[in-house]
Amino acid sequence: IYKESESVIKPSQRPHDRQMIQRVRHFKLGHHGPCPGGCDICKQTSGTLRKVMKGGSPSFDDEVGRTCGMDSICWDVESRHGNKYTCVIRDERTLWISGFHMARRSDATRLFKEFILKVRSDPELNCPDFCKRLRIDNAGEWSAVFGEFKQVCVELGIEILQPPSKSDHRMNSLAESAVFLTKLHAQRVLLGTRLEWDMWEEAVDFVWFIRQHTVTKRVASP
Repeated sequence: IYKESESVIKPSQRPHDRQMIQRVRHFKLGHHGPCPGGCDICKQTSGTLRKVMKGGSPSFDDEVGRTCGMDSICWDVESRHGNKYTCVIRDERTLWISGFHMARRSDATRLFKEFILKVRSDPELNCPDFCKRLRIDNAGEWSAVFGEFKQVCVELGIEILQPPSKSDHRMNSLAESAVFLTKLHAQRVLLGTRLEWDMWEEAVDFVWFIRQHTVTKRVASP
């Protein structure tokens, strides 16, 4: 459900990057994509993939930016900016990943609204209808009984696609895979650069930046 579904990262087409050996480029891109001969950091953090049975996943949206999945991460260490949680949002069509950090889970609704408005008004993304439908688990600050989050979604014109509490958790598999990839590559960046663990917020922002600006489809142009 995670690594096997990820496309191979193509090298950057900038002249300076083309002159790099693949191992150096692999390190620069936050350990995304293959590394010739194997990478010690990737081997340390690869772990064992869990077995996933067929079925349970919904049909994905074909329109760019319309349907997204969201899930959260609770970090073991508080960042140097005072944050302890991260909300990860992933577009179903393009697999674009981004999100926001927060100190308390109660800040999720306010920061979610600010994030959606920021993305919709971003001229680089050019997606004013971003996240018109949102897949989330029925838990936390966006559960079915939490009225404030539902009211914000109504104001933003977002349809909540929330499965029942006892449904198959694979219905939100895209957001869960985004959480897995964010944690995995942030850990690799921290290990590879020997940064302190309380700098995970900078590592996560860098990982998102790399994934947003790197070609991930074989059919895409450079």
